[in-house]
Amino acid sequence: MKKIVSVLLGFGFLSMTGCLKDTPNNDFSNLGTIIEIPYSGLEYFASDALNFTDDVITLDFSVNVASVYPLNTDLTVTLGVDDAKRVAYNATSTVQYDPMPAAAYSFPVTTAVIKAGTRLANFSISFNKSEIDPSKNFMLPISLTDAQGNTISGNFGTKYYHAIGNCVAGSYTETGTRTGYVGTVGGGVVAYVLDVSADKVMSPIDPSTVVTDYADLGSSGWQYVISFDCATNTIVSVEPNETMAASISANSFKIYEPPTYDVATSTFHLVTGYTNTSGNERVIDETFVKQ
Repeated sequence: MKKIVSVLLGFGFLSMTGCLKDTPNNDFSNLGTIIEIPYSGLEYFASDALNFTDDVITLDFSVNVASVYPLNTDLTVTLGVDDAKRVAYNATSTVQYDPMPAAAYSFPVTTAVIKAGTRLANFSISFNKSEIDPSKNFMLPISLTDAQGNTISGNFGTKYYHAIGNCVAGSYTETGTRTGYVGTVGGGVVAYVLDVSADKVMSPIDPSTVVTDYADLGSSGWQYVISFDCATNTIVSVEPNETMAASISANSFKIYEPPTYDVATSTFHLVTGYTNTSGNERVIDETFVKQ
């Protein structure tokens, strides 16, 4: 019996060693080293649109060593503004971008060392909202320009930072009122009338859409979403943003008067309303004059 067990164990060991010598399913031995910027290139163009959550925003990104194994020596990588990428983009797109003004961004550190045995180097770039005309399109392509002879990715070697302009975007002086009813507008009574005058900004989402704070409720994240046809200077639609829509009675947003835009004075007039979750209606009458 002992002899039979020994034979079986020996056969199992030989089987295991035989498996270890098998050719792997994926052979990476001929794959070279590629230096890339993760989540970059035209594939990620939309994610590089500037979204100003503050007057100055700082965006972080990395340079990566894409290879089977990390490098065994330090690697210095260099980045720079690559306006040729903007020119090439404009040649194939109906949306045209101007070069980003020099005062609109700060990119002080353009080189970094990826230490031996590691893969990443981190970079930061800042953008100044006040230096960017919101009615125009601007682009700042940042490309890998040197990787000490290593191959730079053709698809993922450039971050296409861009600001989307809109013909009606910009700063506005707003005047108006928010009237609160107990019950409905037709059958209730006026509970209050609030002055909602303020300076506001219409920020572009895309060439035909802007958002701006709704009445005096911008601090709660409530905004108008205004679709505008720049070719005809007409308002296409006025809707609440998702935050507002989720905070009021379902499907209660109303437009009481047709929204208007006076191209001669760059003036919007909007009369809208909604029903709060207690069943009381509100009417907002606002006029926006571009500064």
